[in-house]
Amino acid sequence: MLLIQTIILSEAVEFDIVKNIEITEDVVPGESHEGAVMFSICMYIAENAETLNLVEGERVIVLADTNTDWWFVRKPLTEEKGWVPSNYLRDESSYNRYVQRKLHEKIDKLPIFQKPAPGDQVCAPKFVEKLQPKHARDGATVQFECQVQGNPRPQITWFRQTAIIKPSSDFQIYYDEDNVATLIIREVFPEDAGVYTCVAKNSTGFASSTTELTVEAPLSDHGSDITSGLSRKSLSRESSLADILEGIPPTFSKKPNAICVMEDANVNLECHLVAIPEPDIFWYVNDKPLEGDENISTDILSDTHEYVSKVTFKKIKKSQEGTYSVLARNREGEAKVNITLKVMTKKEEKPQILEPLRDIVICKGENTVLTVQISGNPIPEIKWFKNDKEILDLPTKKEGTVYTCTLKKILEKDTGKYSVTATNSLGEVKCNCNVIVEKTSGSQAPLFIERFQEKTVKEKETLRLTATVTGNPQPTVSWFRNNKPLLASSKKTELFDGENILLEIKNADSEEDAGDYKCVASNSFGTVTHGARITVDVEHATFVKKLPNQIELNEKEVLCLECETSHTICTKWKFNGKELNGMDHRELVQEGRVHKLVIKQPTAFDSGLYECFVKDQSTASKVIVQAVKPEFLKKLEDVEITELQTAVLEVEITSNSADVLWYKNGEFLNTSIPKFKVQKEGHIRKLLIRNISVHDDGEYTCSLGDQECTAEVTVVELPPEITTKLEDKKATVDEKVTFDVELTKGDALVHWYKDDKDIQFDDNTKLIINGKHQTLVIEKAKLSDTGTYTCEVGQQKSTAKLTIESPAITWLTKLPEITITPFNTDATFSVKLSHANIDVKWYKNAELIKPSEKYEIISSGSTKKLIIKKVTLDDQDEYTCTAANIKSKTNLKVEVIDKLPKINLNELNEMYKVKKGESVTFHVTFTSPFTLTAEWFLNGSLVKQSNKIKTSCSKSSVSLTIEKVDDTDVGDYTVCISNEYGKENAIIKLIMIEVPMAPEPPTIIETTDSTITVHWKPPAYDGNSPIINYILEYHDKEEFMVWHKIETTETIYKLTELIKNHEITFKVAAVNEVGVGPPSQSSQYVIVTYPQAKKEPTIEEPLKDTTIGLHKSVALSCIITGIPTPEIKWLKNGKIIKQNDISYENNLAKILITNTTEKNEGTYTCRAINDSGSVETSCKLTIQEAPKIEVDENISSQILRIKDQWKVEVKYKGYPKPKILWTKNGERIDENKCKIYYDDWSSSSTIAVYSLEKEHSGTYSVTAINVAGSSTVDFQLKIIAEKPRIHWYIKEESGTPSKPTGPIMINDITSDSVELEWKPPTDDGGLEITKYIIEKCDTENKKWTKVDEVKDTTVYNVQRLKENAEYMFRISAENSVGISEYLESEPVTVKCKYYKPSKPQGPLEINDMMDTSMTIKWLPPIDDGGLEIIDYTVEKKETTKKAWQKVGITENTTIAIGELIKGASYMIRIFARNRVGLGLPYITEEPILAGKRISFDKNFSEKTLYALMGIFPTTSNLSKLSPPSPPINLKVICITSKSATLQWLPPEWNGGFEITGYVIEKQLLKGKWMKVVTLEPSVLQYCVENLKEKSEYYFKVHAENAVGLSNPTISNLVSLETHSTVPSPPTAPLEIRSLSGNAVDVEWGVPENDGGSPLIGYTIAIKDIKKTMWMEVGRVASDIQKLTVRDLHENHEYLIRIFARNEVGLSEPLESEEPYRVQKPMGIEEDTDIEETIMDKPSMSISTETTTSWMKEAGMDADIHTYASGSLLKRNEYFFRIWYYARQLFK
Repeated sequence: MLLIQTIILSEAVEFDIVKNIEITEDVVPGESHEGAVMFSICMYIAENAETLNLVEGERVIVLADTNTDWWFVRKPLTEEKGWVPSNYLRDESSYNRYVQRKLHEKIDKLPIFQKPAPGDQVCAPKFVEKLQPKHARDGATVQFECQVQGNPRPQITWFRQTAIIKPSSDFQIYYDEDNVATLIIREVFPEDAGVYTCVAKNSTGFASSTTELTVEAPLSDHGSDITSGLSRKSLSRESSLADILEGIPPTFSKKPNAICVMEDANVNLECHLVAIPEPDIFWYVNDKPLEGDENISTDILSDTHEYVSKVTFKKIKKSQEGTYSVLARNREGEAKVNITLKVMTKKEEKPQILEPLRDIVICKGENTVLTVQISGNPIPEIKWFKNDKEILDLPTKKEGTVYTCTLKKILEKDTGKYSVTATNSLGEVKCNCNVIVEKTSGSQAPLFIERFQEKTVKEKETLRLTATVTGNPQPTVSWFRNNKPLLASSKKTELFDGENILLEIKNADSEEDAGDYKCVASNSFGTVTHGARITVDVEHATFVKKLPNQIELNEKEVLCLECETSHTICTKWKFNGKELNGMDHRELVQEGRVHKLVIKQPTAFDSGLYECFVKDQSTASKVIVQAVKPEFLKKLEDVEITELQTAVLEVEITSNSADVLWYKNGEFLNTSIPKFKVQKEGHIRKLLIRNISVHDDGEYTCSLGDQECTAEVTVVELPPEITTKLEDKKATVDEKVTFDVELTKGDALVHWYKDDKDIQFDDNTKLIINGKHQTLVIEKAKLSDTGTYTCEVGQQKSTAKLTIESPAITWLTKLPEITITPFNTDATFSVKLSHANIDVKWYKNAELIKPSEKYEIISSGSTKKLIIKKVTLDDQDEYTCTAANIKSKTNLKVEVIDKLPKINLNELNEMYKVKKGESVTFHVTFTSPFTLTAEWFLNGSLVKQSNKIKTSCSKSSVSLTIEKVDDTDVGDYTVCISNEYGKENAIIKLIMIEVPMAPEPPTIIETTDSTITVHWKPPAYDGNSPIINYILEYHDKEEFMVWHKIETTETIYKLTELIKNHEITFKVAAVNEVGVGPPSQSSQYVIVTYPQAKKEPTIEEPLKDTTIGLHKSVALSCIITGIPTPEIKWLKNGKIIKQNDISYENNLAKILITNTTEKNEGTYTCRAINDSGSVETSCKLTIQEAPKIEVDENISSQILRIKDQWKVEVKYKGYPKPKILWTKNGERIDENKCKIYYDDWSSSSTIAVYSLEKEHSGTYSVTAINVAGSSTVDFQLKIIAEKPRIHWYIKEESGTPSKPTGPIMINDITSDSVELEWKPPTDDGGLEITKYIIEKCDTENKKWTKVDEVKDTTVYNVQRLKENAEYMFRISAENSVGISEYLESEPVTVKCKYYKPSKPQGPLEINDMMDTSMTIKWLPPIDDGGLEIIDYTVEKKETTKKAWQKVGITENTTIAIGELIKGASYMIRIFARNRVGLGLPYITEEPILAGKRISFDKNFSEKTLYALMGIFPTTSNLSKLSPPSPPINLKVICITSKSATLQWLPPEWNGGFEITGYVIEKQLLKGKWMKVVTLEPSVLQYCVENLKEKSEYYFKVHAENAVGLSNPTISNLVSLETHSTVPSPPTAPLEIRSLSGNAVDVEWGVPENDGGSPLIGYTIAIKDIKKTMWMEVGRVASDIQKLTVRDLHENHEYLIRIFARNEVGLSEPLESEEPYRVQKPMGIEEDTDIEETIMDKPSMSISTETTTSWMKEAGMDADIHTYASGSLLKRNEYFFRIWYYARQLFK
């Protein structure tokens, strides 16, 4: 019943409880319960200090029950006392019944999400390992673990009492690939004690395992506020518990282990989880969101409901170590796991505990392992302790950073506190754990060994359910149907013998017996449950209550479709014709005859037709779900954030499914770029701005439909900082020294000092800047370089000391700067010292090298050597040799000749045979110098990873595992491995083996009085596995149903000791490795007796042609019968063979050849002869051996020099003798370039080149071919520079490439990019070019910065350049030895020859205006930017909003706009786009009011409507009204280079209305028609201007009246004039007049001819006759023919030129006939006032260009930035200008 109570206790304590609780059994009134143990049936939160908290299942002792509503109780463990509601308490038996009923109700409601695939063999869940009871102290960590089986894979749910446990920080849940389910309670509290149940459920049933957790004293103070004594607050676990689930909360497969790696390694962090619905997955590092970085990538893979989240680090940095967390969250809950990532460097570090020891509870006599993970450098020393005393005899096993020790056959005395300490020179760490040893007993909780499955029985049949259970003490068994105890009746039988369980129900009835059956087995150590659905099928069923025809409801209202059948029977539901399984948000419920489909929160997507089917009946309902308009619940708030952090903008809306749009400063925000991340979590919508910078400042808008909210984001800029500081250095004289720093900003202003003084950079002291990294380099250190070096950035400094010492000894031979060694060969480093008795040390990247199998260290007097065996790419590094205080360094480069991956075919298993249902793993090994990827294909189709199929790839092998192979998995698998240089394939055949087919019935070939010889043919199909033997069975007719079995390997058998005259029949079965196949049909009965008649020899089974290899064993056999026994003779090629290995037994004639040779080949004949005749059979024996090539592996890859000799010999074998073929790069070899020798006697072939050239580099292949097959071996040969060198060393001057071949070509220039192209170097230094380095320099700041590094291409597009800026580019080539010189380009101005279009033209034409829609039309832009308009983007914005909303993109100049709000005002903007990009928008000047249009109150006639428009056609013409006819006589009367003048006459017919105007359009020959202008009706001539020069156009003219436009009149193709030329020179005389000693006036006349194009202006140039260069001194407009030239030198003679200019170019000049001497005019005195007069003289120009001249003052070197000018006139004003690369402007 439901109880709602209000209780008042006493005067001292007064409080209210109003709570709905379901009561199943009331406490018996009047009965005393004092001293009784009671259990709480639900949680209760105390409301004051007098009451106690209760947790469901918590045990209490009743102290007083005088008040019927409130009892005074004590908690046994904590000794807390207080009042609790009595109706919350039950005694133990009542409580157990309550828990069982509630638990089963919830198990029934658990959803199932995976249906079995067609053909799958399904089985209900079963516990392989059950839960074990746990005892734990308060505060300890407890782990429950069990393992299940089942198909489909069961879903796991954990319960505490009756509450479902969700993953949280308190409860960690894992479910791994081996179906091991784990529950970890991180920190146990007393209220966690109770019953824990793990439920495994799939579509065929469920199983459960239950155990108990006991929490023991002493209590700890964890997690609580301690007051006095043992009083403590109860910890609420409510957030971790749920009443029911509709999906699967995120569940990780297992807890990841800590990872410890070296810096620069590649690292994968990977987590596997299951969740429904799909979870949001977030990664954190040290509790902060993981930010994207250049070396970090994230990925999520999914397969049905399983997810894999990966974070990949490429070359991880020390700064990236920490605790990484992955948080998975969906609507059902969230889960989180931590991964400790430790990054080690060469530097020393104190020990650190990565994974601590864990507490262990173990049974006596078992083994346990203590595991701890500790890092440190040097490697720490490990010691183990028990109860703080060191354990000396405990061996420790180390794997990487994981240390383990094993405690064997543990005893009770081994209980205690175990500790481990790790110590090195920098410090010590320690961690502890408790080991508790429990007594063992024979007791165990129940476990189902066999279970019943889901079953359907017909009505009136007998239902039998059987199961098997174990347990000690013997469990009690109970049966439930639909969660109610199964009552006894005459038709039900329940049996249990302590192990076997049987439930039998006779005359099954659909009403009484269908339902969910559960079998519960319990003893004092636990409970286990198993259940399945039982269906009783009836012959006929109908719907007695049908679904409603139609249901209409709003979103979020509960949808419940309900129907009822005539019998309790299963139904089938469909949605829009697709079957529903109830495994999504649509819940299917059956309650007896009532069937329901429930959707708790429907959306518009759930609208459709729902149908329910039973037998051949159906009922349907149409569901319409109306969408509810979403609204903001919480709007954006302003954010102020510091640079580099992640800004979070968050809103909350009323809808779970609605999406929002984000804008910045009114512009749509592209959230697909990595900087931004949009999150959708229930009702919350977030915008994350990662790694925020000052550029992200602005106003952000969130738009939800027609609503929006806005917030300001303010970014506080951080000052630049030093992240990697300087380190002290020690070096000797002439040694290279580097100081490195790393900054937070690449553009920071950095100062370098030595001993507080600015460092002066030169050839020896350099500063290298690469982005955020700066390196100070001292090429050859001197003693004077000793000092303190400082790097200063803003207020921050980093300081280091440099100490330069004199060398104690000297190098006679140092290491080279570069050492090159071919891949997979030995690298040798050698040095020689001035003293022989000096020890040296070798280092690899600062790590000391010790002698090992990899490294050999040799000391021979003063010569010291290091040998690295078989180098790989991992060995590439810096190697250092130190002796006393000097050191020498070299960089090892591993030269890879054969870069392609190679599969080790000799290790490849090309065929796998497997039985059905078994698992198989293909393993393929390979060699590849580079990282590769692998893909698998089955019969040509890509194989994808899944639960069934898993792949893996390591450095040297790939594998593919297939679980439970079936018919669909059989076929040819192709593995394709590929790296960046190529790929290789291999094919593996998977064959499923099965038992063989039946042989043919045996035939009788001989009988005697006591024997019978039988023969049979092998089965037609051997099951893909060779026949091992046969089982021959025979039956004597005198014996009743007795068959005797005999095993034999032959297909003939002689049966002896038979009874004469008995009748015998035979049958035979074949056996292979799978098993025994079906037997053949029985033979006819045969009588055991000797035949009377003679019989000539007969061949029962002839000889068969055979092919065999050399040195093999082969047997030729046949079966021959005859009476009497024939004589057998063998012949080869017609000659009789006499040898010992010939036999004839049991009618089987056989010859055995034990060691085949070429001589054994031939035709073999077996001849049989007796008195009755003879017979023979023949076969061919062919000897074949596939070719094999033998070659020394050391010569398969070689690097040789020009002029060296190359000689390779290969040996081969095979029969018949193979043919040898040599190729180079897949083509036949020209024997004029290579000598090839063949030696048949020794079966060898040699290729030789006696003087190598570069062209000899390549891949050489030798192939041996015969009829048995072929074999190929490849040789890699690379030819490098001719200069001699030690075999492991290339000098830099001979090995570096020359610079790329110029010039640098500029292929394309846009507004922000330049495409460069160059050619490879003429000399690659003898080595492959590994990359090209591209740099750019803005000529304004003259700083070179790195752009990129590329390989395998000589074309690159440089992006993100500043428009109108001038750049230079340079490119260098790099090989394994070093970098070439740079190839520089000429200066390039970044300016696109094409540009964005201008804005479209208005005004807008608005048509079809409705309440919520309209159509707009506009005109194309005036200027298309030189490119065709691709499309138009149209946006709208309410005048009250800030965010523009995209309407659409159209190629036309019209678009329909919908989703308007009636009465709202809108602004429209339109962008035109060409290939360069979007131009400026056209924005409407006035708002457009949605729905505003002309309306009429009455229906008007057509005539009235025309009258309203001011049109008065005659009545007779109303029916004839139409647009006018086209204009006539269209002519092009004038054509220039940029214009065309059109002329036409009015149309012949005006369509019944006056002509209102003319519309002119134009079209380029290969373009679109564009409107030019609309003209008044009186205009019949128009000049179309601004046309493209030298282009061809069509023009058309429309006439227009009130009805519309006429058809056009179209012109012929018009070619614009192309005959315009430069103008003629300006006309003489050229008048020159001196104004002063340094100024003249120049005047000239206009040209006689403007060249067909209007004049633009004049250009004036002047030249001092003592110099060679003409200088441009001024430009004037076309209407000015005068210029004052100033700043000339007195008494110097000048020549003057005047050029006329039009759009084509400059004319020939008008030039002064003789030099003009500049002199002061006669009569003018030396007075500065004259200069003032000249300066004040008004200009005659109306142009904006100056009419005075500029004179060259001086030429300066590029590194000079100041200049002083003398001889200036006082009180005069001067302008100066500076030209960069001026000589290129005035040639």
